[in-house]
Amino acid sequence: MATSVVIRGSFREMVYSKIDTHCRTTLMKGRIGRYLFEIVNFCGNYPTAYIHLPKDYPIDNIIDHRYDDDFFMCLYDRISLPVHEGLTWNSWSESKKHGVVLGWDYGHSGDWHGQHEEYYLRGIMREGESYDLPKRWTVGEILGEIRIAVSYLERERKKAK
Repeated sequence: MATSVVIRGSFREMVYSKIDTHCRTTLMKGRIGRYLFEIVNFCGNYPTAYIHLPKDYPIDNIIDHRYDDDFFMCLYDRISLPVHEGLTWNSWSESKKHGVVLGWDYGHSGDWHGQHEEYYLRGIMREGESYDLPKRWTVGEILGEIRIAVSYLERERKKAK
C-alpha cells in the first residue's frame, strides 16, 4: 500500500525523562489512508503508538470472538499486529468516523525507560564491564512501524471482502 502519510500539526521528537513530565504529550498525529494514528510521549518514560480503525473496519473477520466475551480482551489476545512486542492497548475511538483504537508501547525489556536512566548510566560506568544501552526509539522509527501495521490491517480488510 503506497498511501502517503498526512501529518496534522507539528511533530516533536521523544524526550526521555527520569521524572514523570508532560504526561501523554502528542509527538505526532496524522492519517495514513483511512487510518488515524498518534505517537505519544508517555510521561517522559517511553513512547506509545495508536491506530484508529475506521468504523466500517471488519474487525470480526480478523479476530475470533463472541460478543458475550470481553470484546477488548479478545482484541488484545487475538490480533497479532506486526509491531514492537505486539498489541498492548485498545479502546473505542473518540472520533465519530473511527471505531476501535489499537495501541502498543516502547517500554519493554531492551527499551529505554526514562525512570531507569540512572541505572543504565551506572551500568555503563562500571569498570571493565560491557553494557548495551537500551534502545531509545525515535518518532521516525515508530512511524515506520505504524506504516507496516496499517499495511497489515489494510491487507486483512481486503481479505475480508
